[in-house]
Amino acid sequence: MFCTSMMRVACVVFLLLLDVNGSVYEEKDFSCPYLGDLEPGIPSTTVTSMSAQLTWSKITRHSSDRKLKLAGYFLSGRSVPHSFQNNLSARLNSYQVQWLKPWTNYSVILRPFYTESGKPETAYKLGRAALAVFRTIAS
Repeated sequence: MFCTSMMRVACVVFLLLLDVNGSVYEEKDFSCPYLGDLEPGIPSTTVTSMSAQLTWSKITRHSSDRKLKLAGYFLSGRSVPHSFQNNLSARLNSYQVQWLKPWTNYSVILRPFYTESGKPETAYKLGRAALAVFRTIAS
């Protein structure tokens, strides 16, 4: 019972850190090595009352670990109480999030993932997350 409570506390702290910082300390075994300029920053977000067009800098080179190739991106977003997730192709550098609620705050996290083949597989490593925070406009 104590271990379950501690895991819950650890998960909440992790989510709070991620929400505040946009990235957190990452263990070597659970993510890719630091990729420097290969992070997928989200510099552009075009928002309407029911959608958001996200555009990020495309990762064109492989990671410093020659065995790993970009396989795609995990996109997740949330508001209160709405949440969504999607897996995106490595070829994309923009995505339109649809079916959003007007005048609502959203946090969207884009995270690259890498495999040896460069194609989605069950075993993968995660890169650093990029965070976009926005509010949809009133309808």
